[in-house]
Amino acid sequence: MPSNKQRGYLLIFFIVTVMSLLLPQMVLAQEPKIATMKISVMPEYDDPRVLAIFEPVLSPDTKLPLTAQFNIPKSAVKPQIGMACEVPKGQGHRCKIYNTKDNGKFTELTYKVDQSRNLFLEYYWNPFKNKTGKKSFKFDYIPAYDVGHLEIEVVEPKTATDFKLTPTTNDIGTSNEGLKTHVYTFNNLKKDQPVTINASYVKNDAQPSVTKQLGASSNQGEGEKKSGASRTQIATVLSLILIIIGGGIGLSYWRVKTVGAGSGRPMPKPKASVSKGKGAKKAKSSTKKSVGFCPNCGQKIETGAKFCSKCGHKTNS
Repeated sequence: MPSNKQRGYLLIFFIVTVMSLLLPQMVLAQEPKIATMKISVMPEYDDPRVLAIFEPVLSPDTKLPLTAQFNIPKSAVKPQIGMACEVPKGQGHRCKIYNTKDNGKFTELTYKVDQSRNLFLEYYWNPFKNKTGKKSFKFDYIPAYDVGHLEIEVVEPKTATDFKLTPTTNDIGTSNEGLKTHVYTFNNLKKDQPVTINASYVKNDAQPSVTKQLGASSNQGEGEKKSGASRTQIATVLSLILIIIGGGIGLSYWRVKTVGAGSGRPMPKPKASVSKGKGAKKAKSSTKKSVGFCPNCGQKIETGAKFCSKCGHKTNS
């Protein structure tokens, strides 16, 4: 019969054993994984540089939200980031603000993923330095997570000749634009397990294979476009409000001025009333000087006359 002390040791041993079995699985369950991923490597596709596009799909057991990480190799000198997005189903590319950090072996690019397991990243780099003739470049991929299934597609430039890849692949097809594609397939690729492809070809011009779409190579996806449209709509609404307010103020000012001018404006002078008939004649005669009589001869004389017009007698005026 084991003692209490022995039973205590057995219990501790049991707990440690169980934890040692479960802890790695718990840690692994928390580590993000990529179920499937497609990488397109397109030299001189819509730009004289090389374009790389990453389209990973996170595994169903990867918890969201998370901070997604992509490793950009140092062979991509001075990369220009085009788009860094999550791609919710039916909502287009919702591009994010991203951060970069030098890891020594590669550059870490990270951004916040909120709701979608479908991710997207594109970047350009220029290994050719604008030269023509024989050209070559190296593409490196260093997984930031374990990848269940990886497909890398290398697209030949339209006017390239003597196109060679190392390692070689027999999986050759044609893109929607009629360009030749070379496809590599990898299964169960582990985190930090590098993949390297070397390419060389001859091309005597600097013309890209297709015309670049307007807005390409900019970190503005559907989310940012909607945001930009919203800002434009807000500005328009504010402008209309200001116009309405200004118009209202102008109208009020005009009405006040008009009403004020109407209350203070001079009324038309009333015309002198002119009565017709006998009354009018009497009124007119009343304006004449009054009439008197000469005290000497009785002649009518106007008031104010000094002498009678008939007899010359001096009046009393």
